[in-house]
Amino acid sequence: MPRVTAKTNWPLEWNQDVNGDANTLLNDAESRSYAPINSVSTLSKTLFVHEPQAEIRAGQHLIEDTHEQATSVTHENDRLLQRDLTLDPMLSSNQAYKVAPSKRQMLGLTTTSTIKSTSSLPIPFDVGFNHNITTTCQNFMSKMLSSTDFKKCSPISMLLQNSNSFFQTSKNFLRITSLLDTSCSAPVSDCTKLFQTYSLNLTRSDACGPDISHSNPQIESALLGLRAYKTLYTVSCLRTSSPVVNCNQKSHLSGPDKTISSIGRPEDSYCFANAITNTTNPSNSFIYFLPLNVSLVGSAVPTCNTCLQSTMSVFQLETANRSSVLAHNYHQAASQVNVVCGPQFVNASLAVAVSSASLKGTKRCSLLVLFWILIYFIIMG
Repeated sequence: MPRVTAKTNWPLEWNQDVNGDANTLLNDAESRSYAPINSVSTLSKTLFVHEPQAEIRAGQHLIEDTHEQATSVTHENDRLLQRDLTLDPMLSSNQAYKVAPSKRQMLGLTTTSTIKSTSSLPIPFDVGFNHNITTTCQNFMSKMLSSTDFKKCSPISMLLQNSNSFFQTSKNFLRITSLLDTSCSAPVSDCTKLFQTYSLNLTRSDACGPDISHSNPQIESALLGLRAYKTLYTVSCLRTSSPVVNCNQKSHLSGPDKTISSIGRPEDSYCFANAITNTTNPSNSFIYFLPLNVSLVGSAVPTCNTCLQSTMSVFQLETANRSSVLAHNYHQAASQVNVVCGPQFVNASLAVAVSSASLKGTKRCSLLVLFWILIYFIIMG
């Protein structure tokens, strides 16, 4: 047993044993009703002079334990923050969140961390263009897509087939709803005129005319998206609380379907948002691709609700223009819908071909749809 050196403030009767064995000291301490002591290292620091390395090691262990606790709390904080961002991706990019303390913070330093939201609106053709595009066409497309006027329209028609960021957004109900809030609040008249101009200019020989002649699929899709802007704006902005659009009957608009809401979804939500995020029945979203020259697949079994009725009614109106894409694929889709939902669920016939008289009626019904969309944003704004 090693010998120890005692301080001079020990009891007087112990001074005579200052150079004795530690075992003798321990036995004497127990006989005097001191707390049980198992080893020399557990004696009070007021009794023995310890080496400084022991205290350093104890401090290091304390710091390491504190760091491990702080790291664990930080990981939990990050997990909760990611959950909040998933539930509400539009959190302010300037909002500051207090994060779990680091090792320095545990020693008394306090800081905050600013969490910047990386979420942004989806953009068309964010994966670029293929190698077959001509230089003049690529310049035209790049200039158009970067235009401030183009961006403020947030056109769903340009995103459906040509945007990876939109594909990611469509997986989250809150994100797609936020996008639709922006898209549906755009100045539809100005945007319609803008895209009509773009569609005409895109076909010019000094723009993308040669690319269309060579059937470049990306440019053909872009042209369809520009032409379908107003149609897809109208149907993507329909809400579950909107009156049912039926321009083929005397009563053009009827009350909303109160059973439309899905579990976990607000009763007043976008029909398009419900359809495109519906993983139980993905075919609900297939209808929205009709204006982009994508026919309804034979296996599609869309949900029979007022959203479907209103959307198909808007499409049926567009068939009055016999040069439109819908004039060629609407009848087949409507007939298939009626097989699923009943023979009179939607009007499977094409609208009367455009004339000065019929065009007036068609525009009147289209204006009614846009009117209800406008009223909603006025009330909610």
